[in-house]
Amino acid sequence: MINKLINFYMRLNIYKQLLPLLMLYIIIAIFFPKDANFSDQGRYLGFADCILHGYYSLPFPDINLWNGPGYPIILAIFLFLKFSYAALRILNAFLLYFSLVLSYKTINIYCGKKQALLFTLLLGAYFPIYDLLRIILTECLTWFLVSLVCYSFVKSYQQKKLPIKLLLLSSFAIAYLVMTKVIFGYVVLAMLLTSMLLYLLPSFRNACKKSVLIFAVAFLFCLPWLSYTYHLTGKILYWSNAGNMSLYTMSSPYANETGQWYTEEQLSKNPNHKLFIDSI
Repeated sequence: MINKLINFYMRLNIYKQLLPLLMLYIIIAIFFPKDANFSDQGRYLGFADCILHGYYSLPFPDINLWNGPGYPIILAIFLFLKFSYAALRILNAFLLYFSLVLSYKTINIYCGKKQALLFTLLLGAYFPIYDLLRIILTECLTWFLVSLVCYSFVKSYQQKKLPIKLLLLSSFAIAYLVMTKVIFGYVVLAMLLTSMLLYLLPSFRNACKKSVLIFAVAFLFCLPWLSYTYHLTGKILYWSNAGNMSLYTMSSPYANETGQWYTEEQLSKNPNHKLFIDSI
C-alpha cells in the first residue's frame, strides 16, 4: 500500500507534488499572522500608499528612498483592489511555492528527478522561512526572484543562441530583484563590469557574451528608478538612502555590538553613538 502511494506520488508533476507544502504555507499565513505594525511592514505599506497617491518619496529635504519600489508596487496593486492583509500573506505562500517549483526545475537540469525532488522538499522544509510567511515583508518575493534568476540564467546558457524571451526574462528578474533589494544594484554593476572585462579575453569571450547582454539589459531596466532618484537627489547611481546607516551599524567596533540594526532613536540614546549622531 505504501509503495503504491509512493509510486503514485512520484508519477505526479512537480506542481502537484508540492501542493502539500503550499497548503501548509497558506495555513501558516492565514491562521498565524503577525501584527501589521511588526518590523518593517508599516514602511512597505506606507510606500504602497504613496504609490496609490501618485508619488513615491517626498521632495527634498524629506526624501525617503529607504526601500526600492519592487515590493510596494505589488502591495499597491493588492490594496487598490481592496484585498485584505491576509491576501498579502497568502501571496507569500504562493511566492514560496513557485520558488520551490523553479528550484526543482533548476536542480533537475543537473540531476535526476528523484534527487531534484529530495533537495526541493528539504528546501521547502526550511523552518526559518515559515516565520516570514506571517509577515508582509520582501523575503518571500526575494526568494522567488532569486529562484527565477537562477532558473532563467541556467536556461539561457543551455541555448546556443540566447533567445530574446530568455534574455528579457533573465534581465527583468534581475532588475526586479534590484528594485526589491536595492543592494543588488551594486551586484549588477559588478557583474556587468566583470563580464565585460572577461569578454575581452579570447578564452572567456563565448562564456561571457550572454552575461554581458543579460546584465546590460537588467541595468537598462533599472534606469527609470535611477532617473527618479537622480531627480530627487541630483546624485548619479543613487539606489537608496539606507546604505549609510546600514554600513554604520554593521561596522560598529564596540563590545556586544555585532552588527545588529539600530534605529536613529536607539543610536541617539546609546552612549557609544550619541555624540556622533548628535553631530550629524
